[in-house]
Amino acid sequence: MRRAAPAVALAAALLSCACSTAPQPCKDQSPGIARDRCYADEIATLGPNQRAEAQLAARAISDPLIQSEAVIRWIGANAGSLQPPAGQELCNLIDAADRDTCTRRLNSPHLQR
Repeated sequence: MRRAAPAVALAAALLSCACSTAPQPCKDQSPGIARDRCYADEIATLGPNQRAEAQLAARAISDPLIQSEAVIRWIGANAGSLQPPAGQELCNLIDAADRDTCTRRLNSPHLQR
């Protein structure tokens, strides 16, 4: 029984490698939470010089909570490298309830953790 366990683990590992596929681009996914999360994750990887890409991805998110979270997280990570008017364009995409939080993060990068 002890010899079989490593063989089973090895077989499972090989099957998982053989069956894995490249991640599907966000735009090719069906509309819904999974696609919105994909875009949110994509936004998180973008730097301050990729504001236009972040804005396009944010506009593609249909769920307002996911959109707000993604934009606020991106603004928080990049506020020190953004001009306030450029960052405000992203903040203006989200619901009014979260827009104030976004604007505060944008205008006070020195308070970021």
